[in-house]
Amino acid sequence: MKKLVIGAAGLLVILGGTAFAIFGQGASKAKKPGVEKTFVHPEGVMNAPSFSQAISVKGGRTVYISGQVAWDEKGELIGKGDFPTQYRKALENLKKTVEASGGTMADIVKVNTFIVNYKPESLGMVRGIRREFFPMENQPASTLVGVQSLFQEGYLVEIEAVAVIPEK
Repeated sequence: MKKLVIGAAGLLVILGGTAFAIFGQGASKAKKPGVEKTFVHPEGVMNAPSFSQAISVKGGRTVYISGQVAWDEKGELIGKGDFPTQYRKALENLKKTVEASGGTMADIVKVNTFIVNYKPESLGMVRGIRREFFPMENQPASTLVGVQSLFQEGYLVEIEAVAVIPEK
């Protein structure tokens, strides 16, 4: 049996008689007109500076953004063989897409990043470039995955996202 209990202290999920706290003391809130976000940093779980463990959102309009890659408006690859250039271009395309949807990068609550032949020693560079686009205090929830390949030869990174945009 699955049961959700929502209260002032947070969200409690009860599965077959076992309770799991989703957020509580380690949560911070951010408000925009029409949207309330609770950035979750639970006790006993690493408080990462580059992403939030979870984000609970109330209000707004949810926008699901397809994977963005390093191509221009003609569909031509930008930065062949150059990961930093491709990563920046994919983030620029993500920014343009969320803005065209009526939001900003601060409205993004979840990011999934897929990197071809990712190596853990690249994490510092990846985080540095990401900070150029996500400089806010409360980072989106995030997943980074190393993959063998993407949809087409030459593409090194793909970024998909979910944004919650205030209703106007």
